[in-house]
Amino acid sequence: MMQDLSFPYRTTRPIMTVLGILAFGAGAYVLFLRSQTNVRGLVLNHIIELSASDASFFYLALAAASVVLCLMGIVILLLSLFANRNIEITSTHLSVPRGILSPNNAIIPWDSITGLRDISMSNHHWLDVFHTGGKVRIAENMLGSEDFATVRQIVLGTVNRVQSRNNIGPCRRRPTR
Repeated sequence: MMQDLSFPYRTTRPIMTVLGILAFGAGAYVLFLRSQTNVRGLVLNHIIELSASDASFFYLALAAASVVLCLMGIVILLLSLFANRNIEITSTHLSVPRGILSPNNAIIPWDSITGLRDISMSNHHWLDVFHTGGKVRIAENMLGSEDFATVRQIVLGTVNRVQSRNNIGPCRRRPTR
């Protein structure tokens, strides 16, 4: 019988989110100023030509998009810092947060897992867990390297053990994209 384990699932590098918020905030400010002081037209890739007033509206639309992205970054930062989200591993199921904006966890019985996929790209690592209800992704940057390695080992071992006990064979590992 496995003991129940719980791992906090929140960003391990909030400074990157803060830097993104600052970048989009600065972009919004610069684009808003540009929209207010623009007196020239704009040519995009020699395909689209905008008059001075159309170019000003274009800059204002880009500023508004930057403000929206900045606000989304603030919401994501607050949720990742203050929401109590955990990955829970029990003898009967795996519980993983559905997404950064979702307050609910996906509860996945071990015998409903149909496949796993390890993904490594530019020093970032994820574990995709495919199950009869869909897919969840566990990200290393939300757990930390040691906890991610621990969760990965437990999930791989438990899924293979459950599937061999049910005569399904070892867990099918999907190839990395």
